[in-house]
Amino acid sequence: MTQTTEQTAQSLERMAELFESGWCQEAYARNDWGRSLGPDELFESDADPVSFCLQGGLLKVMHDDTSASKAKVRKALADTLGIRRCELMDWNDVDGRTKKDVVCLCLDAANSLRG
Repeated sequence: MTQTTEQTAQSLERMAELFESGWCQEAYARNDWGRSLGPDELFESDADPVSFCLQGGLLKVMHDDTSASKAKVRKALADTLGIRRCELMDWNDVDGRTKKDVVCLCLDAANSLRG
């Protein structure tokens, strides 16, 4: 079952909270030592991710959700930026991007969904 609009907004808010704790670039996630973690490592007990990129954060927050629900979140993010969904990782990794930019994007997308 896919998410309602409100559930999608709540997922975006949970992502913002996660990024407040730690955000990264050029990797789905990083551990305390800065080691790059791939998507398959996000849930391994010994990986200990402490920061996440936009896509890694989405996977972490929505690990039990359907692909369609994840697609709704990606669409909300992309629509807020005025880009295509496939460009979200590139947006995250642009030089000069900040944690604040990513947190604000998630919150702006959530607010846009709520009208």
